[in-house]
Amino acid sequence: MPGTYTPLNEWCDENSHRQFPLADSSTGKDATGTYTIPTEFMVDMILAVPIAYDTTKFYIKSLVVRRLFIDIEIGYEIGSLTVGWARNIPQNSVRNGVYAINPVTQDTEKDFEMLSGAVVIGDASDIVQLPGTYSFNPSATYIHAGVVTVGLACVQSLQVGANVLTGNLILKEGDNIQLDVDATENTITVSAVLTGEDSGTVIGNDDDLLDALTTKYGPPITTINGQKPDGSGDFRVVGADCTTIGTGRSSITINNPCAEPCCDKSFLADVYGVLSQLNIRYAVLESYYQNVSVTINQMQARLVALGPDL
Repeated sequence: MPGTYTPLNEWCDENSHRQFPLADSSTGKDATGTYTIPTEFMVDMILAVPIAYDTTKFYIKSLVVRRLFIDIEIGYEIGSLTVGWARNIPQNSVRNGVYAINPVTQDTEKDFEMLSGAVVIGDASDIVQLPGTYSFNPSATYIHAGVVTVGLACVQSLQVGANVLTGNLILKEGDNIQLDVDATENTITVSAVLTGEDSGTVIGNDDDLLDALTTKYGPPITTINGQKPDGSGDFRVVGADCTTIGTGRSSITINNPCAEPCCDKSFLADVYGVLSQLNIRYAVLESYYQNVSVTINQMQARLVALGPDL
């Protein structure tokens, strides 16, 4: 469209003698009434606008004329909006040169950000003789409705992975999906179709989905002892005090390497042998102790018998 727009030169030559692409009722005079747009400056135009806007309300809002370049501001009367600019048109433009009209960012009417178009310049040599900024009232510079087209903003292709789809695209329902088409509203609604025990569940938003999952599988674990997972959804179990954490398939293993035995069961036989020897020695010591005790008692009895004469 714009940029590839090719005007019909024979019509452009004729248009250089009238105000077209302005409307027939447009005078081309600025707001002060002292400046008139030269008829040979603009000789054709195409303006693609979003639907639902009045095609008779687009106009030349201003001209910024410098010694070497000219800018054209496109306006929309309702709301006095600036909807597009054709910038940096050179004063030595080739005859019937085509220059793009680019949209501007909008605060409210976002649809105008899809606007596109092109203006055909017949001869710019005269307009640069009077540099300045010229503002226009809409009624003086209405753009001819015949050059304004609607509904041209559209999807030209759809890319899925490496595949680029063009032409008529078919939306097809997959498993458990239902497409509801409303031609009056120009909308297609994609809905989930539940079956079996879930057939009565309505999934209308994220909360409905979470409620259905909770009903089916139970409340999810969201924190452990009040601690939430990290940004990746992970909750890490970290070993401390001589413990290590290992992972397996759907499992974790907690080990305590400090509690591992330092010997096998064969060592117990040697331990039992040593304990047996200790018991024998204990018995010998016990017998020796008893003999010593008897001897002491006998000595004590003899000392008592000797009496005070000792």
